[in-house]
Amino acid sequence: MNDIKFTDILKANQLSLDKFKGSKVYKVKVLTNITCNQLAEALKFNLYETGLCCTVDFGDYDNIIQDSATCDGYDLVIIHYDLITVLDKKSKFIEDFSDVEIKSFCESINNDVDFILANLKNAPLVLFDSFNGDYIYCNSLISSSIYRISSNLNSHLFAINSSNLHVVDTSEIIKNVGLNSAIDLKLFTLSKTLYTFKFWMEYSNAIRPLICKINGKLKKAVIFDCDNTLWKGILGEDGED
Repeated sequence: MNDIKFTDILKANQLSLDKFKGSKVYKVKVLTNITCNQLAEALKFNLYETGLCCTVDFGDYDNIIQDSATCDGYDLVIIHYDLITVLDKKSKFIEDFSDVEIKSFCESINNDVDFILANLKNAPLVLFDSFNGDYIYCNSLISSSIYRISSNLNSHLFAINSSNLHVVDTSEIIKNVGLNSAIDLKLFTLSKTLYTFKFWMEYSNAIRPLICKINGKLKKAVIFDCDNTLWKGILGEDGED
């Protein structure tokens, strides 16, 4: 499935849409500060395969906080709050941030996360993508500030105790796909589209079991780590698949 072309997905989704006419629709809303339109087709393709009809709507670009207050009626809200867009607005290079500036930066984003999730407290299901900075800056000789920032933000995110919240570990998805196959920085410069279609297919495949389980489309059990993070494996009746 990883090698399937985007054009083939579009054709398959159109055929499935015709088949699902009149079916109950699972409504998904995506709030993000990058461009990720390919996620819609990847997610629909994965869910159509399980017999679940869905629609995917997007909030306004880089308007997550405001749009989080307008998600009534959606069955699933996906939050993708990417660090690269935030850092693009900074005039100072991330590695030149002082300890005080790093602390302030993290507090600001953590406050945003709390506000977003407070707005979505009544949503049936919220998937919040973990923070990742592997592609932003890497130095093999010294520890990068971006790792400190990502670690701080993820520690805060994973510690949130909310019955409707699950964290998607994007670092594992990138690891499965490969960094060079998951990220396209040139395309981000042109259109703010950071992740490849291959990444979004892997992402959709990773979250599909949880969505299917909630909708009664999966007989096997979805397994989570103790911190409520999505784990890719599925435990069947005869052990791990």
